[in-house]
Amino acid sequence: MRLFISSFLLLIISKVTAQLPVAPDTISVLSSNYCLKMPWAGGINAASFSNIDLNYDGKMDLVLYDKMNNSALGAFKCFENIGLPGETKYKYNHKLTQKFPRSYYWALLYDYDYDGKADLFCSATGGIQVYKNVGNATTGLQFVMTYSLLYSNYNPTGPPAISNIYTSPVGLPAITDIDNDGDLDILTFSPTGIHIEYHKNKSKELYGHSDSLKFELADPCWGNISENACTVNLNDCPNRPFDVSEYLKTANNRHAGACLMCLDSDSDGDKDLIIGDISCQTIEYCHNTGTIADALLSDTTKLYPNYTNQSNTTQIAMNPFPCTHYVDVDNDNVMDLVAAPNAFSGENVTSVWLYKNTSATPTVNFSFVKKNFLQEEMIEVGQMSRPILIDYNADGKKDLLIGSEGVFIGTGRKPRFHLYENIGTLAQPAFSLVSTDYANLSAVLNGSVFSAIPAPGDIDNDGDIDLFVVTNGNVISWFENTGGAGNPCNFSNFKFNHFSINFPSSNPVPQLFDFNNDGKLDLLVSTKNGRIYYYENNGTTTSPSFTLISGAFPNVALKGDFFTFGLDGFGASYFYKEASQTKMLGGCITGQIYLFDVPAIATQSCALIDSTANGILEHTYSTPWYEDVNGDGKPDLFIGNAGGGVSFYSSKATDVGIYENIFNKADLIRIFPNPTNNKVTLEAEGNTLINEIEIYNLLGEKVKTIPVNQQKLNLDISELPIGVYMFHLHVKSANESYSIVKKVMKN
Repeated sequence: MRLFISSFLLLIISKVTAQLPVAPDTISVLSSNYCLKMPWAGGINAASFSNIDLNYDGKMDLVLYDKMNNSALGAFKCFENIGLPGETKYKYNHKLTQKFPRSYYWALLYDYDYDGKADLFCSATGGIQVYKNVGNATTGLQFVMTYSLLYSNYNPTGPPAISNIYTSPVGLPAITDIDNDGDLDILTFSPTGIHIEYHKNKSKELYGHSDSLKFELADPCWGNISENACTVNLNDCPNRPFDVSEYLKTANNRHAGACLMCLDSDSDGDKDLIIGDISCQTIEYCHNTGTIADALLSDTTKLYPNYTNQSNTTQIAMNPFPCTHYVDVDNDNVMDLVAAPNAFSGENVTSVWLYKNTSATPTVNFSFVKKNFLQEEMIEVGQMSRPILIDYNADGKKDLLIGSEGVFIGTGRKPRFHLYENIGTLAQPAFSLVSTDYANLSAVLNGSVFSAIPAPGDIDNDGDIDLFVVTNGNVISWFENTGGAGNPCNFSNFKFNHFSINFPSSNPVPQLFDFNNDGKLDLLVSTKNGRIYYYENNGTTTSPSFTLISGAFPNVALKGDFFTFGLDGFGASYFYKEASQTKMLGGCITGQIYLFDVPAIATQSCALIDSTANGILEHTYSTPWYEDVNGDGKPDLFIGNAGGGVSFYSSKATDVGIYENIFNKADLIRIFPNPTNNKVTLEAEGNTLINEIEIYNLLGEKVKTIPVNQQKLNLDISELPIGVYMFHLHVKSANESYSIVKKVMKN
């Protein structure tokens, strides 16, 4: 047994040492002197919203599925409800994201078997796939596939005609109880493209319960409407009754994409409908004046939620493809309305519109609240973010500069640099937003330029840091810093396409790095095809000139599975030195992080250490930046993504290292509630005792020392100002003493 345990630990140690010495963590981020609650949640672009009790505590949390890119793969984001009744308050939990199966095109959560746990409906080839929620408070969140594809009987009054329920991968079906019989039905656009099919769930009728999904086509033209080219046509079902054989033959004529959402806005028992179409910039509300058994949509408006006799509120209109979601966001058991685009490359920094349901009756009255729900609590720079570190004000601390593929303003994307100044200390950084258009980039890059991806380096050897900037995915320019050594940055000289480099592939992500150790910065570029290209600096230390070295890094391909992602990889590499060894981190379209050992000779093959370093599976289009920001001499990891946000992994995180990864000491201490107002409880597990607590503020200043020697205590911190604090806990168990650091937010 002892030999087995030793061997087991050796396997863990071997695995851990092949990883990066970082773990998920947080740095406080301020915007207009407001401390963001979820700064590193990764941004939001094109999301659908669902309610689910993620932690089985009896409160409805929020899960969004963000399409966020032009590939099929999207990303789940989990927001735990930590608010009181009537309070909108969430905590981002990145760990729960990996509890969901990787899903493509769209995903929604509904409780189909009425067991109190929302199940997962998601897009599959040809239709809808279903995963049952089988988790609980003890085992945590878990899903098991129960239906690989949902089918329906398209000829319920004659010989059965069983076929898959078609849903466009571009749109969203309405999954709701249309007939109010206690099981979930489905509305989806028909194969003919302009009419809505009503697939009735027969679970109640056949089995007397709701835990099955067995459908028949109850109405091939639900609501008696058609929808096409952003227009709903009333009384437009000419083919009643229909010939099922002819109907199924039209399966190749698909509706390009539309999202459907049902609600009973006037509490009359039947379902009203909201439609969003891929080619439209507004949604259309359709009012049902029919019956539960026979829907009749007889009135429509594009001015929703300004319908009829509602209070005046902001019309849902965004570019492109707005969709709506009926969820409770403020913990009052009343369903609110969230609108968001269902397509990439449109609205991004303000792409989540929240409307609160202010009705005191079962009817609805949606009142506009904000256009950046959840986004207001996180770093959000548009789409395809690229974080880098520079000391812009020459104070000796690393600041955070983020480029992107544009912020959507008005009718299109505009180039912007977002700058977050490090207002903390060398050991305890904290960022504060100082500019959403640093270096006046929007004026420098006027006209048709929409994206700007930066790379820092003292390219002319004058003692200050310049920027190389890739614009619109193909041109690299030199943004010269004329501030001089020891002075704040002054990017005043933009040299457009200075080197006239024609890249072998598009969407280059640049890095300046002295690869051949000759004292001059070389140019390393990752591109759309997943390859990395090495441009050797064969100029002088003050006047660079670059030559492409053919055949460099021959075995590196930063991309995903061909059948899922196609030929494109959208690579983003970061080269660094570890002792005398050159290493490289590589992000790509899949969100994973590659780790390579890189030979001194670029034309030799790199050694792949791990294709998913640290098990990291970030949101798609991962762009890593690996540099020390907290002054411990060890690099920390920032990762940008398609959603326009940033994730942070720290070398000082409590679960970094072999010992912590094996024994998970950080979990031996619980601190709750967190965030808190005035009081917090600390509780140690087993025979562990808390000896002493040292509390530090964001500036690294010790504000309080508390001798304890207890296993559990209630601590009053009412005298501390609102903010984020580091609790350094000195802990003792039977055989050892150690320290644990916990972050606590005081509201």
